[in-house]
Amino acid sequence: MTLRSSVSWVQRPRRPGPTATAGWAAVHGALLLAGWSAGDSAARPALVWPAAGSAFLWLLVQPSRRQRVAVVVLMTAETLVVSGLVATPALPAVVISGAGVVQVVIATTLVRRWCPRLLGAGGGESVHDPSTLALGTLAVTLATAAGALVAGLASTPQSVADYVDGFTIWWATNATGIVVVGACGHLLLERWQSSWRPRAPSRARVAEATLLLIVSLISYLVIFVAYDLPLAFLGAVSATWVATRFSTLAAAWHTALFGTLAVVATLVGSGPFAGIGGAESELVVTQAYLLTIMLIALALASGRDQRDTLTAALHAEQREATARAELLDTMTEALDEGIVIVNPAGQLTRANSAARAMLQSTTTGYQHQAEDYVVEHPDGRAMDPSERPSHRALSEGRVLAHDLCVRRTDGARRTLSVSAAALARPGGDGSPLGVVVVYRDVTDLRRERQGLLEFAENVSHDLRSPLTAARGWLDLASMAASVSPVDVDRETLSVALLRAVGSIDRMTGLIEDFLEQATAEGAELELEPLDLSGPLGLVGELHESLPREVVIDVHPDIPAVMADRQLVGRLLANLLGNAAKYVATGTVPHITISGHAVGPRVVVRVTDNGIGIPPADRELVFSRLFRSQDHAGQYAGTGLGLALCRTIVERHGGMIYAEDVGSATSGTTFVFDLPLAPV
Repeated sequence: MTLRSSVSWVQRPRRPGPTATAGWAAVHGALLLAGWSAGDSAARPALVWPAAGSAFLWLLVQPSRRQRVAVVVLMTAETLVVSGLVATPALPAVVISGAGVVQVVIATTLVRRWCPRLLGAGGGESVHDPSTLALGTLAVTLATAAGALVAGLASTPQSVADYVDGFTIWWATNATGIVVVGACGHLLLERWQSSWRPRAPSRARVAEATLLLIVSLISYLVIFVAYDLPLAFLGAVSATWVATRFSTLAAAWHTALFGTLAVVATLVGSGPFAGIGGAESELVVTQAYLLTIMLIALALASGRDQRDTLTAALHAEQREATARAELLDTMTEALDEGIVIVNPAGQLTRANSAARAMLQSTTTGYQHQAEDYVVEHPDGRAMDPSERPSHRALSEGRVLAHDLCVRRTDGARRTLSVSAAALARPGGDGSPLGVVVVYRDVTDLRRERQGLLEFAENVSHDLRSPLTAARGWLDLASMAASVSPVDVDRETLSVALLRAVGSIDRMTGLIEDFLEQATAEGAELELEPLDLSGPLGLVGELHESLPREVVIDVHPDIPAVMADRQLVGRLLANLLGNAAKYVATGTVPHITISGHAVGPRVVVRVTDNGIGIPPADRELVFSRLFRSQDHAGQYAGTGLGLALCRTIVERHGGMIYAEDVGSATSGTTFVFDLPLAPV
């Protein structure tokens, strides 16, 4: 016997065949003989009637109406045959057989309607909850009462009292037989048709089962054999024990086994029920005792099964809720955005790792009270606690993302985009359970956006300047050409048109530089090994596009790099082009290129003999559209070349900067690094 941990069974549908029908018929016939043999006369039902239970089960498990009709005919015929064997008169035998059929048909019909989850009624379970037990018992009670009414026609009662006695005896024996045999058989049938497999019980379990059997045997021997004292209530002790500690199947069969001992003892004239007022009284009291003990055991066991089922469902829901919570925690912990839960009192009850790191870096450190943080508006004004998103969401329900600022311990001012939403209380009165606040550090994004705005303004200005100049020169050309052909100032017209073309060319150069900058920032890198030096190196290819007088010395041992050919080509073209352009008048451009490996990187140095860069401008020259004021008017340019160089180098994970050549002569050295190509 093992403790039932779950009442969920996987059924294997079985269709009764000839063998099963023969088996049912054999069991029913044997129980009919046992019941008739327990009686003291041919005209009166026996002290026990187990055949009622076997007939109930036999009819209940039939899947179709045709099979049920066939079973009714077969069990009626079998009842008549057995009654004939025990010399029952023909008319009483027919009436009693009819009464048995009536009660079985009514019982199975009511059970199928009232207990659809039962095996045989459309479901796959047995008696595992008190409601099923109660409804099934009620169905059996009504059905056996109807059978008793029909069975009363089998004899001629001398008085109403005799009829009532006969009715009570029939009802008691048949109701007890259906409940006891029906419950034991139905539970056994459920176990047989399920996917359940026995497991070896523990030693403690075997010891408890053994002790239970010993105590039960001693109790029933004391009650029904050794003494004739009214100690029948002791049977409830073992029934309670087995029902609360073992499976419902074990409880039913244990009660039926020892109940049979009580019936046998009463039949042989032993025990407290023997000789208490005649055979009818013995019969009724014995049936009442057996039925009561069985119902106690089934009620306790089914109540425990229902509790186990509900507990298992609750545990499953708890595991599912825990899994969902763990998944949510994992997801929130993986987010870059900070997520904080704030209760209505303003206390931080939960924060993911991103939020903790973000709040820990502020001047106040991590605080559990939202009001303890120092928060500013983007314009630098202190933000009142009532203006903060966590406070506003309590009354507004939802606060859309907006910027606020905090100070870090290093003094840096960080801009956060913050949104908040109230958490509704499930089934509550509408008051929020708390607020979820989402933080996102947008400092770099806002800085980039500001840079883009400034870039757009500069682009607009720089594109407008050549357009304005071209328009002016074209207006002048138009004026020069509007006079008579004889008076046309051809020189003015020619100069104006040339200047207009030059302005348009300048604007075209700006547009091309802007496009190259955008491409360098957004294009996907196509990395490949590249040689910078040597006859087939990238520098040699670019040298051909420079003026013939430009001198380039390339060290032959520069390691190969792993980079995007098009972008690195543009990087070197810009550096070489600037070196060739920004030289003093009369100076022959001379460029030296060297490189060496430093770990997984190749550091490249490009040195020229040009006009140099003022120290104050060496970082600014890498900004978009910046041009040094010292030579801005002497050399043409857009101010985008070095900004493009920095973008290309940073896309390859490196950095670029400018430094003096380290001598008295003018010139600049640009230093940058690129990934080393694998050998």
